[in-house]
Amino acid sequence: MNALTRFYLERFLLSRRRCWLRFDTLLTVLGVVISVAALIVTFAVFRGYETALKDAILGTNAHAYVFAWGEDGMTAADVDTLAAYFEGRPEVAVFAGLVSTQAMVLRGERQHGVMLRGIDTEAEAMPTRYADYITEGRGRLVGDGEAVVGASLAQSLGLSVGDTLRVVSPLNAKPSLMRLFRLQQRSFRIVGLYRSGMHEFDSRLVVVTPAAARPFMAGSGEFTWVEVKLRADAVDQADLLALKWEKDLGNSYQVHSWIFFNRELFALITLEKWILFIILSFLVLIASFNVASSVSTTIIEHQREIGIMKTFGVTNRTLHNIFLGRTVLITALSVLSGEFVGWALAQVLTRQNFYQLKGDVYMLERIHVRFDVQTWLLVFVVAMIIVTTASLLPLRRLGRLQVIDVMRNG
Repeated sequence: MNALTRFYLERFLLSRRRCWLRFDTLLTVLGVVISVAALIVTFAVFRGYETALKDAILGTNAHAYVFAWGEDGMTAADVDTLAAYFEGRPEVAVFAGLVSTQAMVLRGERQHGVMLRGIDTEAEAMPTRYADYITEGRGRLVGDGEAVVGASLAQSLGLSVGDTLRVVSPLNAKPSLMRLFRLQQRSFRIVGLYRSGMHEFDSRLVVVTPAAARPFMAGSGEFTWVEVKLRADAVDQADLLALKWEKDLGNSYQVHSWIFFNRELFALITLEKWILFIILSFLVLIASFNVASSVSTTIIEHQREIGIMKTFGVTNRTLHNIFLGRTVLITALSVLSGEFVGWALAQVLTRQNFYQLKGDVYMLERIHVRFDVQTWLLVFVVAMIIVTTASLLPLRRLGRLQVIDVMRNG
């Protein structure tokens, strides 16, 4: 940037006339601010949803699951075999057998389908963040007659800590003399409420001891599967580790990871995120038309000054840099302002209680946003490229302006 260009840019910003406060300039700035704000809010919401959903999935589920072939589940011998294998794996943090089945909860005339899970709540470490999600009461079960239920499930059935609920399941029904079959059922006292923020668990989970859950299993095994929690640096490699473990175990067991169960979901979220980003980038493109119009108007209004500067030997390149510099300065300030406005709107979205997500549709019940350096830079660079490129078109007029024509018309 030569001295003449720097002089005109400083004059543009610091002049008492405040040329950048003209109505057309402010209208141009407003268009860029609104479009950038919409773009960054949408991208941040999708990033936040993706991050929060991944955190909820990894908090409520294990990182990998080991299943036995067949429908009977896993025996204690299977769990011992897997324990001998996993104890020597450096990527494994915790593993444990789990009892899981489907059942019905009855409360008066109301009934609700639930996931019945038998978890050893007295273990020092668990494959999930179960203890972190206990929001009321306690999560430790000291007897087979105690249970922890999802907070949304308790609310829908009018239950609270200290109440009793009845669990019924036809999966392991037994013949009866009086009736054809006698349903497996048992009453439990609620000692804690579970709230993870993930609707599937908060609205359907009932946790009891493994001994209390086994009679509700359809198979003859003692466990449904074995859950494995990986160390933090190995979580994203869970799919590859599952394939390796299955091969090492001689294909005696099925091994699947959290990535296997959720790959399509996160692929869809990523696709939607980038499609919306591209679509909303057209808002910036539309706003750039105002910028191009403003630049063209400025050139027409300053034709006489341009002609005089050309008479004194100012090159077209220098004139181009002066007008481009003005546009870049205004655009950069507008984009940064739009990002700040978008950040403020996103904070309002996360704190408001007027609108909440439908948990049965979006799996989460609150709006989450995530801002990081990559998001800020991506939006800033894309917006600057679009607006600057649009402003280059009217700047081509500078090369076609002839001094004689300008002075004659002036």
